[in-house]
Amino acid sequence: MPRYHLSLTPIDNGLYSAMLMDTAMRWPIGFRTCRRTRIEGRAAIVGSSTDGLPGWELTVRPTSDGMFQADATDGRDWEIRFPECVLEQDGAGKRIDGWAEEAEIIEEKKGEAA
Repeated sequence: MPRYHLSLTPIDNGLYSAMLMDTAMRWPIGFRTCRRTRIEGRAAIVGSSTDGLPGWELTVRPTSDGMFQADATDGRDWEIRFPECVLEQDGAGKRIDGWAEEAEIIEEKKGEAA
């Protein structure tokens, strides 16, 4: 089972709530008030962490194949990418779910770009 799980659910009036869980360490990061916006002309859902670890930012975007991609970062050290999030629907309603194996160190990513 992948280490990180992300679940995003609509709550009211275009707002969303998300929970990112580190399943190995049992550390939750909550994003209680995510909102719709546009980034570079494309639809996105964004939010800042409100519970668990402070300082995290979440961005969820639709992809061309009807799925979603999500990125969570603390802006300094870590980024967790959820490349293939899916829209699920059950008795509780709709939600976007995604899984990721690992967190990437941001410095390594900057070094690769140089």
